[in-house]
Amino acid sequence: MNNKKLIGTILGVIAFVALIAGATFAWFSAAVSVTNGTYNATAQNFVINYTKGTDIESVPIVASGTASNATSLVVSAYRAATTATGQLELKLTTSSNNTLTTSGAIHYAVCEGAATNPATTAKCTGSLETANSNNVLATGTVTANGTKTLYTASTIATTATYYHIFFWIDGDDISNDHLGQSYAGYIHAKATQN
Repeated sequence: MNNKKLIGTILGVIAFVALIAGATFAWFSAAVSVTNGTYNATAQNFVINYTKGTDIESVPIVASGTASNATSLVVSAYRAATTATGQLELKLTTSSNNTLTTSGAIHYAVCEGAATNPATTAKCTGSLETANSNNVLATGTVTANGTKTLYTASTIATTATYYHIFFWIDGDDISNDHLGQSYAGYIHAKATQN
C-alpha cells in the first residue's frame, strides 16, 4: 500500500468518526436540555420536567408523614402533540444498600399539584400514609436498592400535570441498626407512547 492510499484511508476513518460523533452529540443535545437546574427531556411527543431536581438529598424522621414535613420532589409531564397518547411512570432508583434502605423505614407518597400553584403546592392534605385518601395517589416503602416504580399515570394530558413525590422516615421504624446510615437515591420519569 502506498503512502497516498494510507493517508486517504486514515483521513476517511477520521472523517467517519467525526461524523458519527457529531450526529450522536446533536441527537443527545436535542433530546435533553438543562436550564437553571431543571431537566427537560422530550421523548417523542412528551415533555417531562423535574421542577425541584431529581436527587433525594435528605429524608426527615417524623412521627407521621405530611406534605409539610416530608422531603418533596416535583415532576411535571404533558404531551406536546395532541394526537399522541401515552402513560407516565414515576420511578425511584436507590443506590445505597444498608439496613436503612432495606428495612422499609423510608416511606414515599405521590400526589398531584394543587390548581392554585401546582409546581409548589400539593393537593394532598393531612397524612400521606394511605393511598386514595387525602388525594394521595400512591404510597409505599423502600425495601431494596435498584429501580422501583412509584406510580403509573395511565394518560398524559396536553397541559402539564404536576406530581409531588414525598419521602420521610417513620420515627416508629427507626432502630439502633439505622444509626449512622445514609440513603442515596433519585427519581426519574418515563413516558411511553401507546
